[in-house]
Order: sequence, then C-alpha cells, then structure tokens
Amino acid sequence: MKKLYFLLLGFFLSFVFFGCETNNNVSSEENTFAGVLVDEQDIPIPYAIITAVKVSEGKTNILVNEQIVFVDTTDEDGNFELKNLPSPLSSIKLKVEHPDFKPFEDFILTFLEKQDRKKLRLRVLHNDDCCGLITIKTLGPDSAAIGNVEVRLNRGKDVIRKGKTNDDGVITFERVCAGNYWVRIAKEGYQVIEREFGLENCDTLNLVYVLQHKEVDSCCNGVLKVEVKNKSNGEVLNGALVKLRKNGTLLTTLTIKENQPVYFRELCPGTYSLLVMKEGFKPVEREVTLECDDT
Repeated sequence: MKKLYFLLLGFFLSFVFFGCETNNNVSSEENTFAGVLVDEQDIPIPYAIITAVKVSEGKTNILVNEQIVFVDTTDEDGNFELKNLPSPLSSIKLKVEHPDFKPFEDFILTFLEKQDRKKLRLRVLHNDDCCGLITIKTLGPDSAAIGNVEVRLNRGKDVIRKGKTNDDGVITFERVCAGNYWVRIAKEGYQVIEREFGLENCDTLNLVYVLQHKEVDSCCNGVLKVEVKNKSNGEVLNGALVKLRKNGTLLTTLTIKENQPVYFRELCPGTYSLLVMKEGFKPVEREVTLECDDT
C-alpha cells in the first residue's frame, strides 16, 4: 500500500484543486455547447484555446467592448465544452487560437444553424507557412502493410496530430509546420516505435517503419487509477486533463468525464509523472513509482 499527498491508496490518486470562478452574467445550463475542433483534413486539433466572448455594441451598432465569458482548451482528441453561456446567444462570438493555425472567430449562431449544440464541428485553417507533407507507412516483419496503427506526431512534449493508418498501412499529415518532431507508433501486439526527425519549410517526408511483434512481459500489467476533485466542494472536476509521462516522454492524455476516474493500463515498472490541468485551477504534478504489476 502506498500513500502520496492528495490521497494515494494502492495507486488510486485523488487530485484536489483550489479555484475560483466569477461570472456576473445571467446564464443558463441550456446554453452549454460541446464539439470538436478539426483541421483541413478533418483531423482533431489538440490544445487549442477556444474563447467565448460577449460582444457589446454602442447605439450606432459599433463594437465597443468584448467580455470573456468562458475559456476552454481542446483535449488530445480536439474536444471542447463551453458551459452556461449568457443570453442572448446572438451576442456570443467564438475565438480559436493555436500557434499553427490562422486566428479564427465567428458568432456561435453561425454554427448552430446546421449543427447540434452538443456535436459542433469547428474547422480552422493552418498558417500559410505550414506547408510540409509527412507520409508514414507501417509494415510488419514480413513487409506486409499493417493498418489501424496509431501514429502520434509530437513536437516537444505535446502531441500535434494523431490518427491511424489505413488498410494499406499509410497515414498522411498535410500542411505541417517546419520544426523538430518525433513520432510514436503503436499497435496492440507490437513493440512501440519512437523516432525523431526534422521538417524543413514546405518539405516532403516519406517515412517507413517496420513493427516487430511484442515479447510477452509479465511485469507490464500495472494499472493507475486517477480521480480529480475540487478541494473547495469535493466535486469531481469533469474536463480535467491528466497527462502521463515516463522519462519526460508523453505517453497519453486522458480526460475526466461523467464524474468517473480515468485508468492508465498496461504499465511497466518505473517512475511516472502525472500532470493534471483544468481551466481556472492551478496545475498539479506528481510522481509515482510502479513495481511489477502494481494496481
């Protein structure tokens, strides 16, 4: 049995946050919206900032003020949620910010004309100088194509895009910005591949990776359970992001949903770092060491 600050019992982690929220606008739970942010390829965009602002006009309909009413950051799958926006919705504008993409803004009613408020799909465009092309092909030990392989394109510690190879073992990322990247390639039953590479401006890369069958490791069945709560009232913080890293490498990011904890499975022995983030709260980071098959 192990214990850490914020309650750790048998690797059950309960993160507790302090935070404060103020909102002088009258809002309604009916004015809650959710959706996904995607790029030109319809690939979800992680870690973009979506801001809802209330637009005020003068007597001559000239914009005189913009008041921020809600801010959210898309998760690893591009999902976002905007809660309890004030009425009237005709005065609410959405703004999207991400260093790889052109600034985007439009009134929320524009999206509601043809979309469900809980299934919005917002599309933004890359910056003009993001013109690289990366094609990745995954093969097996017999040189046959392997499909349904998860490919994560990372820059630094953050995932930039992710997707799965098609039946021909191919995935293509278009309009990629110049920079230093690394990919993580994974499929159940195969060894994980991680490789670094650089991409010049408007460069084209064709990368081929051969996956090897995974050797059975009886010690890599560890499970880590994480629960995130607000210390001021004990409520579960839905929407909180939980990032799991090992040796500085981001392994995966999970999101607290429906008042339920998240589980990290198939973990090998070693020391892991957990970073928990939630808009309006101070991030919390903790380390935990797992032994063989700890749960």
